[in-house]
Amino acid sequence: MLPVSPSRALAVCCLLSVVSPSHGDILSGVQLVTELSNSLVPKLFQALAPGRENLVFSPFGLTTNVAMLLEAANGNTAKEILKALNMSPESLPDLRTGFKVYCDTFEAAAENPEAAGSFNTALMVSSQSLLPSYKAILSKFYRANITETPRFDNFTGVHPAAVSLELRSDSGVMSHWKDYDQLAAFSFLSHETAAPFHRTSTDTIPVPMVPQVGEFRAGRVHQLNAHAVELPLQVGTVTLLLLVPDSADNLDELLVKLPAVSLQQLVQEWLPYSETSVSLPQLTIISSAINVTPFLRQLGIRSIFNATSGDLSAATVAPAVHVKSVTQDAFFSVSFTSVNSVGSASTNLVPKRLKRAATNLVVDRPFLFFVLHRDTQLVLLAGKVQNPTQVP
Repeated sequence: MLPVSPSRALAVCCLLSVVSPSHGDILSGVQLVTELSNSLVPKLFQALAPGRENLVFSPFGLTTNVAMLLEAANGNTAKEILKALNMSPESLPDLRTGFKVYCDTFEAAAENPEAAGSFNTALMVSSQSLLPSYKAILSKFYRANITETPRFDNFTGVHPAAVSLELRSDSGVMSHWKDYDQLAAFSFLSHETAAPFHRTSTDTIPVPMVPQVGEFRAGRVHQLNAHAVELPLQVGTVTLLLLVPDSADNLDELLVKLPAVSLQQLVQEWLPYSETSVSLPQLTIISSAINVTPFLRQLGIRSIFNATSGDLSAATVAPAVHVKSVTQDAFFSVSFTSVNSVGSASTNLVPKRLKRAATNLVVDRPFLFFVLHRDTQLVLLAGKVQNPTQVP
């Protein structure tokens, strides 16, 4: 496990002071979940990006689902998942603590109009119930809403006609841009009705643009041959990170280099604060029913999908329980007034004059985006944009 800097430790403790585990347990758990989830981001890009112009997915949502499956597994199935995650059995308490801390934080903020986080559910369709021990784990550490639906054989009314266990994690953001009068610099905000976006070096299309001006973390990341900027949202607990390659044809190169870079290090150590003017395309991306089962198989998680070899006996005594598939829906929208992952909202804009000159970044070529938990850089949503005019 990587060491935690004092500044990050302070930030995490301030954010998560409502939980009862010790200081060390909190740091270890949050760090484990963050690194485990973020380590899947480059791999998910490599698995899901080919053949898609636009893409959005939730690495934290997938990691949550895999963790809940690990809690359901016994024997070789559990060993297989631990190996795929590069975890030892001794790390399970830290994993639970990390998820509990995140889920408690998201749950506490869920009632606010501006919110970001994750909502977990478990649905069991069977004549057999989930084991009380498994339900207790899902409820305590993953804050899962559990639904059990009995199903009986039509003839005897006793034997199960089918067994189904569905685990779901919905991760998202509902937030405006940060109020302009709270930023360090201001400008007259003008909505560009038509600005050129270079899908490739030879293919340019007109797109409307969203202006943002303020004191942001921004700069060129030489290791990636790309420019980066972190934009604040009104919700406060998350930010939007953009990675823009030097040219329109370098997005694939950026994806190849991404595994060598820690997003935590990139944001906290490589991006200094500076007055920056950013112009990015309006867009809406919907990725529906993404099948991540092949991705999990590539990681080495296979037996849970097999009715004969899968062992999910830590969840239920129902016979032949296995996972049919793991799918994901994701949504991301950037408009003139808001950024959302689940819907659209509006806010009154109060334009003011720019006080000082600002560095200009025009996002006029394919780019990557990440919705980050501000204090830990956990990736809630990630994706790529090659065609902002694509209609879902």
